[in-house]
Amino acid sequence: MKKMKKLLLVFLTFISLNVIAQNDIFKVKEGSFNKVEGCITIPARYDDNDKAMAVLKIIPENINEQDRKKLNFEGNLATFIQVEQKTGETWVYLTAEAATFLRIKHPDFGVTEFNIPMRLQAKQCYEMVLQYIPIRDKTEKPKNNFLIISVDQHDAAVFVDDEYVGNGYVDKSVLINNEHTYRVECDLYHTETGKVMITEGEPIELNVNLRPAYGFLNVNTTPEQNAMVYIDNKNVGTTPYKSDKIASGTYSVRVVKTSFETVEQTFVVTDGNTTEAELNMLPIDDEEPEIIYGHLELSSKPYKADIYIDGKYMGQTPRVISDIVMGQHELKLQKEGCVTVVKDIFIKGYETLTLNETLQMGSGVSASSEQRNTVSKSDVDKINFVSLNVAYSLAPQLSYGLTYGQVRKIGWFVNAMSNFGFRFNGKMSSDGKIVFLSGNETKARLSFTGGLVCRVTDNIYAKVGAGYGMRVRCVEDTDGNWYNVVNNTYKGVELSAGMMCRVKGYAISADVLTTNFKYLELKLGVGINWRKNK
Repeated sequence: MKKMKKLLLVFLTFISLNVIAQNDIFKVKEGSFNKVEGCITIPARYDDNDKAMAVLKIIPENINEQDRKKLNFEGNLATFIQVEQKTGETWVYLTAEAATFLRIKHPDFGVTEFNIPMRLQAKQCYEMVLQYIPIRDKTEKPKNNFLIISVDQHDAAVFVDDEYVGNGYVDKSVLINNEHTYRVECDLYHTETGKVMITEGEPIELNVNLRPAYGFLNVNTTPEQNAMVYIDNKNVGTTPYKSDKIASGTYSVRVVKTSFETVEQTFVVTDGNTTEAELNMLPIDDEEPEIIYGHLELSSKPYKADIYIDGKYMGQTPRVISDIVMGQHELKLQKEGCVTVVKDIFIKGYETLTLNETLQMGSGVSASSEQRNTVSKSDVDKINFVSLNVAYSLAPQLSYGLTYGQVRKIGWFVNAMSNFGFRFNGKMSSDGKIVFLSGNETKARLSFTGGLVCRVTDNIYAKVGAGYGMRVRCVEDTDGNWYNVVNNTYKGVELSAGMMCRVKGYAISADVLTTNFKYLELKLGVGINWRKNK
């Protein structure tokens, strides 16, 4: 009885193992058997009965190279089989007219039989996919767990095992019972790295606080502020200057101010600290202002165009031209067969202006407003000016007035003039019918004009204007009555033209005014000008 129980137990165990093995999938993939059109085996193979064979290409799926070589193939008794191993495939040659099914065996995967769905043709290729899909034990424990990394900087990049995962807060499923690496990178912060062992159970959480790799730089100048500040040759503002976050390291600080010597010094910015850069600027002893230079990086299409700056030949494009005095310059590019380009450029101190010009095919000089108008509002400061004026005519007569205006490249002005003597009574003919004169007379002058101001050079401006003007001469008779002398009275259109020169903070002007082209005045003005920052 005991012997029977043991036999029964062994039998049940065998059946259980067989069921588990049968859960694995080892078969020809459905629908994968196909005839390969146009594939003729060369050289043809023949079986032992000298009958031509067909070839069946077995494409493995989830079967490695070692297991593929363990495959064994059988057919019916009339079918001869030859096997040839290719890279990634197994080729099975069969007697074409006899093959009806194929039995495939593997010592670990089991046996599968495949009925060939068509009559094979000699010297023809066919293919099919052989699958092996093991069914895992449902009681198998998970092999992964989550690693959660939270960074105090939301834009920090997180890498797990050198693979980018995301920014700020990330989670990744990784193998348990293994040590994994992590790396956190963020601009202006030190990179944090580490290793973590992943175990089963609750997710593994890491909180990473990045250490600052930045500081701050404050720049002050004595005895005066408002000096231009350059950090590593980049213009960042004026003193007193306070920087945003900048990477820790060594920086070159240069401060520039008119009438003071330029000062340059290096400072070190450390993690999480503010570096105070105190620079003492010494006044320039002589009256010669410091010359500040900039640079021009110039290229053109086509290349090898002749370069002229303010009429001086500077070589051919492409070229980097150094040490150009800061300010406005005329740039001219010439090349045979192309339209000459003439334009104004503005060179900033200690900076490089980059230009890439295209020369049109043709001949002549192009000086269109589009080409010349490169000194835009962003490149030239707006100038405000006001002046007191005195005008003289050969009458003789003096008048006084005020001018105010604004100009960048093109601007405007308004002007008013008078001698503050006003008598406008009855008219008297040029014959002078009033005989008994007292000998008293007045000369009244009034003028209102406005117009345009045009920048000629950095300090010279041209002015033209129009408006209304009048000059009246009055005489008194012995009865105390006043009369206008017609041939000495002028009223109507007032025209003006002149020039203005800026000398440091002063404005000096000279204009010619006429009323109806009959009355002429020469006007001189002295005033002040100031810049309105761009």
